[in-house]
Amino acid sequence: MPSSKPEFAYEFLGSGLNPYLSGFSQLRHLNCIQKGMKFRNGTPGYSITAARLSLLMLAFFCGHAQAALELKITLSHPSPQPVGTKVTLVAEASGASAENVRYRFRRRDDGGEFTMVRDFGPTFDFDWTKADYEGRVDVEVSARNLSTGETSSRIIPFEFTARTTSAQPVVSGTHHPLVFLYSFGQCPAGSLLSVRYSLEDGSQPQQTREVECDGVHTVNTYLAGLRPESSYRANHFIRGPQGLAEGGEVTFKTEAINFSAPARSVAGVPLANEGFILHGPVLRGSPFAADLEGNIVWYYTEPISWITRPSGFGRYLGLRITMGDRSEQFLREFDVAGMTLKETNAEAVNEQLQAMGKRIIGGFHHEAARLADGKIVALASVEQFVTDVQAPGTVNVVGDMVIVLDDELRVLWTWDAFDHLDLSRAALQGEKCMFGGCVKTFLDKEGLDWTHMNSVQPTPDGGLVLSSRHQDWLIKIDYADGTGNGAILWRLGKEGDFQIESDDPYPWFSHQHDAQFLDGQHLLVFDNGNARQDLDIEGMSKNSRGQVFALDENARSARLVLNVDLQSYSFAMGNSQMLSSGGFHFNNSWTPSNESVAYETDASGQIVYGQTVGLPVYRSFRLHSLN
Repeated sequence: MPSSKPEFAYEFLGSGLNPYLSGFSQLRHLNCIQKGMKFRNGTPGYSITAARLSLLMLAFFCGHAQAALELKITLSHPSPQPVGTKVTLVAEASGASAENVRYRFRRRDDGGEFTMVRDFGPTFDFDWTKADYEGRVDVEVSARNLSTGETSSRIIPFEFTARTTSAQPVVSGTHHPLVFLYSFGQCPAGSLLSVRYSLEDGSQPQQTREVECDGVHTVNTYLAGLRPESSYRANHFIRGPQGLAEGGEVTFKTEAINFSAPARSVAGVPLANEGFILHGPVLRGSPFAADLEGNIVWYYTEPISWITRPSGFGRYLGLRITMGDRSEQFLREFDVAGMTLKETNAEAVNEQLQAMGKRIIGGFHHEAARLADGKIVALASVEQFVTDVQAPGTVNVVGDMVIVLDDELRVLWTWDAFDHLDLSRAALQGEKCMFGGCVKTFLDKEGLDWTHMNSVQPTPDGGLVLSSRHQDWLIKIDYADGTGNGAILWRLGKEGDFQIESDDPYPWFSHQHDAQFLDGQHLLVFDNGNARQDLDIEGMSKNSRGQVFALDENARSARLVLNVDLQSYSFAMGNSQMLSSGGFHFNNSWTPSNESVAYETDASGQIVYGQTVGLPVYRSFRLHSLN
């Protein structure tokens, strides 16, 4: 008698067939096998033995028809390739589980440990190189189906070979037309090599940071900050126990670039020796760098919304903000050649936050920076429905979360504005969160833009200082180098915790940006000045300002010691920076003419130089070197 029990299929599958189906989705196979059972159970004279054989065949057929998640890898170049060659990997997931897939990329250099480059996200292609010395790089590609949890991984080995082994250096072009690679043969272990280079006439001299030699491998370093269609000369210096040794000179030439740069003009004479200005246009246009004469010397063309900070040694942090889902809201660190070094996204971070029992984020915005210990601190949006608090009825309120990540992009510490700030103190000018002014909202189509944090920077005593634009406050929180409880230690600004000492008619900043401590006492901030626009106070400027406050945190007193009038009003964005000369850099980011002006002042606040760019720029930075 044929079996009429549908459970037979599940019993048989669970015992005899399970080894054959490891790694597959069991439910998908059950659906396929059930269809076969429905037919076989209605067949006269169908024996148990025949049933078992048919089920085995069905399971085999279903296992192939419903193939497991598999990865096909395509490389732009075969291995090996010379040091510095950009290799592009394209991963293609296939099989029945190849839906709703996220990809992760990690790398391992010279047999070391795998390190995270890009956490699970929708991007399936990956660029990499090895630009320091010859050797092997293993790239681990992982794919994961979000619906089933099924994963598949592959490791791709790749060899990079030396460009030269002789004492004569070689300069080679890279995938970036304004970034070259200087290569030199072996130098004594423990010695340090740096490269000096300039235009052919000796002007615009630059020097790379020192690179340690190991006596075994060649030494390679990027040369950046180059004008297009220009001739250069370079030579290296090796510093060791016997003193300084100079290498032979080599020449090279840059080509024309295909980059549409905004209009630029300069005025005045700079005092500081920081030779470049890095400009980060907001939402449209690519980040670029210009020398102090206004010549383009670098650009970045990958999709990015804001460049937030240089992170040192030719590395930069930036954010992408879109109207897409959380997987498209990402944080990225990249090098001067444009190679992605670290990348994560809100979706990947939310997996960790949920496991930690914390509120999830909508997307990153405004700030990402490296702390002194190498950790990354970033700002992200959080949302919450509240009733009859900031407005009648139930409304979506948008606040901020501070997130600290380690170098493997693991969440180490968070601070949630909803846990620490007074929710009844609404945005001072009633701002709402709509795309362009802040990130996409997810609980509702818009929200009340409550805090609008725009910078996070460390304090000398291990805390963090936050700039809340819509509260007109700088807020110091208890971070304690990652062990603090996030308590608010003080609030600086109008209606805050400090008494102000100044003869200015309106000394306090408003809707400010980019607050940072210069030392244990002095704090620098860009004052947009939105609160001053509707006031009519005698002697009060309505322009944006660069300010330095001397703080006595114990006495809760503040003294305004620098108050630079920046000649026009930037209603949004802006940043500030102390220069090696003792003067300051202030970026008046969005003037009434839809331009930005990067100013340099002397130590007293007198403007000595300005570089105007023909579009709004979120932040700009004076840099001695791009390398």
